[in-house]
Amino acid sequence: MLLSIAVTGCARASRSDGGVRPGAGRLRHLLIVLDGLRPDYVTAELMPNLRVLGSRGTVVANHHAVYPTVTRVNASSIATGAYPETHGLLGNEAFFPSVDPARFFSTGERENLLAIEHAEQGHLLTAPTLGEQLRDAGHSLLVVSAGSTGSSFLLNHTVTGEGIIHYDYALPPDLRDDVIGVVGSVPDARIPNDGVTAMWLTRCSRSASPGRPDRGGPVVQRSRRQCPPTWHRSPDV
Repeated sequence: MLLSIAVTGCARASRSDGGVRPGAGRLRHLLIVLDGLRPDYVTAELMPNLRVLGSRGTVVANHHAVYPTVTRVNASSIATGAYPETHGLLGNEAFFPSVDPARFFSTGERENLLAIEHAEQGHLLTAPTLGEQLRDAGHSLLVVSAGSTGSSFLLNHTVTGEGIIHYDYALPPDLRDDVIGVVGSVPDARIPNDGVTAMWLTRCSRSASPGRPDRGGPVVQRSRRQCPPTWHRSPDV
C-alpha cells in the first residue's frame, strides 16, 4: 500500500516578465509512505520508479514506523501526527465491550469503526486529525484510498473538508457518482491487480487537482482541497 500526500504551501511563482502566473502560490510537497515494504525491495529491477524517485532526492536510512507496527495504527498516526498512546488506536484489532463484549474485531472494516464511534458518542481517535487542523487553517482534505475501508476512514474519519474516495464507498455518498462521471467506473477486482485500481485512483486524484482545466467536471468544481492523501496498493505504478 502507498500513501502520498501533496501539501500546498504559500510560495508564489513569478513569470519572466515580473508578473505572477495564474494559479501560482501553490507549492506542492509529496509524502509517499509504503506499508510493509522492505527497503531492499526498492531496486532498479523490482521498483524502477521508486528507485529513480529516491535517487533524485534524499534517502533517510533510519526512519521507523510507530509501534505497534501494523497498518491501522500507523494510518492513525499519519492522520494525527501522534503516537498510539495519544490517538488511542492500539492495534489492527480492537476490543470495545460496548460494541461486542465477547470478541475483538478488525479495525480494517469501516463498519466496525462506525460502531466504535457510535458507542463512544461520536469519538473515534483521541487526537485531532490533519483534516480538522487544515479546516481550522482555512484549507481542506480529500482522501483517495485503495487500502481497506477501515484504513481509508481513519485518514479522515470526521469527513472534514472534501471527504473520502474509496473503490467501495465515498463520503459524502454523492461524491462517488461525481467521480464515476469523470473517471469512469471502478475496475473489476483481479489477482494480480497489476496496478489497475491504483491507476483508477490516480485518475481520481488528478481529476480533483486544482489548476487542471483539462479535467473538467463536478469533481473539479467541488474540490477545493489543498492536501489530498492517496493510498495505493501498487507502489511502483
